[in-house]
Amino acid sequence: MRNTLEASDEADPRRFRPVAPVFQAASDHEAPAPLQMFARLGVLLAIALGVGLIAQILARVPF
Repeated sequence: MRNTLEASDEADPRRFRPVAPVFQAASDHEAPAPLQMFARLGVLLAIALGVGLIAQILARVPF
């Protein structure tokens, strides 16, 4: 004998309906231009390399 909860879940048409794209990130700022994105990535890369260099110096690992 089937559980009534399972039967009611299968009969519910809302269960398998795709979710509407209700959530959209709202922002007052425009999306960055490609040049701005490359500049930000360059800054992040410089920071990562700097942290790696400091870690090597602190650990006294020869380059």
